[in-house]
Amino acid sequence: MTSPPVNQNRSCVCELGKFDCLGQVSLFLQGHPESEAAAGCVVQQFSGLIHGIARKGLNSFDEAAIEDAVQEIWLKAFGSGENERPRLQNWFEEEKRGPFCLWLICLASNRLIDFRNHHARLRKKQQNFEDLTDTPAKQTSTDMDGLLEFLTEKVANLPPQLQRIFDLYYRQGLSARECCQRLDMPERTFFHRKAKLDNYLQSWGKSF
Repeated sequence: MTSPPVNQNRSCVCELGKFDCLGQVSLFLQGHPESEAAAGCVVQQFSGLIHGIARKGLNSFDEAAIEDAVQEIWLKAFGSGENERPRLQNWFEEEKRGPFCLWLICLASNRLIDFRNHHARLRKKQQNFEDLTDTPAKQTSTDMDGLLEFLTEKVANLPPQLQRIFDLYYRQGLSARECCQRLDMPERTFFHRKAKLDNYLQSWGKSF
């Protein structure tokens, strides 16, 4: 779903009171023949609001990332596939339904937190591999992907605990503290086992 350009002159507060959110959402959720048009109306009405929240929440990101985040918010609201329940259904089925704009703001805020965390983990994953290979300037994204797959095949022959550390720390980009929480493992034990794993990885990495 493509959201329309932001109208900087639009007064969201004034228009929110005039817009029949319940009716438009009802048309969409009931699969009415005008459901696509109803969804478009909702997106158009709240486009400025969502873009504003995204720009404020992602002020250190570029415009392309902000647009990606906005798209994710709308996909989460309307559902991105046949098997995914639209989040709009939650608001629609509430017995004591609050203002739609407040519900949408909460949804957007939660999605932005997920978006920031996801990108932070990607950066951490990149840093983890740069620390491992010690050659960040020579590593392209293609090189990183190839190295990751190469090491994954090698790690499959290691004890399960080392495989799990590799998956969490290097593949998913979790921090050491997050890994310890996931593994229910003391930090001292984690770093001891990670040191063993790193010895293997550095040895294999030289042959990549």
